[in-house]
Amino acid sequence: MPDQTQKPKTKAQDDPKQATEDAGDPRQAALQKKAQDRKDGDAGAPGAAAASQLIGRNCKDAAQYVKLIQKYPDEKDAILEQLGAKMPDVAKQVASQIGEGDSDADGGDKKDDDKQGFDGKANVDAAGAANVELDYTSGKNSAAGTATVTDGKNYEVGATGTRQLTDSTSVTAGVDRTVADGTATNKATLGADYKSDKLAASGEVDVSKQQGASGVGLDVTGGATATLKDGKLYGSVIGGVGTDDDGLHYHFGGGLTITPTEHTALTAAGVMDNQGGIDLRLQYDVFKDKVSGAGDLDDAKKNAMLSLFVGYKKGDGMMSGSPLDDSMGANPAQQQGSGVYAGVKLSF
Repeated sequence: MPDQTQKPKTKAQDDPKQATEDAGDPRQAALQKKAQDRKDGDAGAPGAAAASQLIGRNCKDAAQYVKLIQKYPDEKDAILEQLGAKMPDVAKQVASQIGEGDSDADGGDKKDDDKQGFDGKANVDAAGAANVELDYTSGKNSAAGTATVTDGKNYEVGATGTRQLTDSTSVTAGVDRTVADGTATNKATLGADYKSDKLAASGEVDVSKQQGASGVGLDVTGGATATLKDGKLYGSVIGGVGTDDDGLHYHFGGGLTITPTEHTALTAAGVMDNQGGIDLRLQYDVFKDKVSGAGDLDDAKKNAMLSLFVGYKKGDGMMSGSPLDDSMGANPAQQQGSGVYAGVKLSF
């Protein structure tokens, strides 16, 4: 006996014309293919698909991605790769928590926590002042020694030690001896740093004793660099306040940095002190490693392969040294009076 059961008709069976239009509509076909590809992809890589959804919601909770990797261990590399491309800071946290600190979670640049060895650089400016720096790194600990000689009556020597607490934070302690016009100053320092792609910040407390001074000097300084436009524009601020035998003193300033490429930067910066002294500087830097964030830029400036700078100083407080020197990574020669200065710094 013939089967009397009738199957429900589809919209296309009810309307042959509509079926023909859907089949011939390239937009409809593309949408159907995209939906099918998404289903196939989610089925073949559920962990990466779930990570993609979290990234799309701007989820920065590293624990969520760690759970995905633990659930889908075969997709670890895929999850870290897409996370590193969109949220490198979170990717570093995830890599650290799962014991993959040397992975490509930062988007391709591997970090070697077991790095050991010496490094150094030296430069001589147009006035003949010489600066030498030596660094030693062993795992998360590092040490550095510096010496700057202007002439027989003006020089500085120092040593510092640093401990990396996390991928983003570190603490530093050091001692320093500076001789300016034959007068010596001894200083002890304690500082901390935070670095990420979006923000780099540092703070420092110095206790010093100058030859012939009746009291002890105290200075608190800090600075920060923030990403204003990813990979292109950065803004920075610096400031400090302190006291010594001459009373209270302070300074403040800032600057803008443009990075035309990942290995070059042009910075315009300025600083002013409480006595009206100023230091205005334009500096062009060439870096060995690529710069992809505020934390990279902060380090790269202090270790640039080549720095070309020109500036103008006014005021007694700026002649022997400027608050810009450390943040810009270059130390112009000591000046005898207000005026224009220029120099070149080469590192090896």
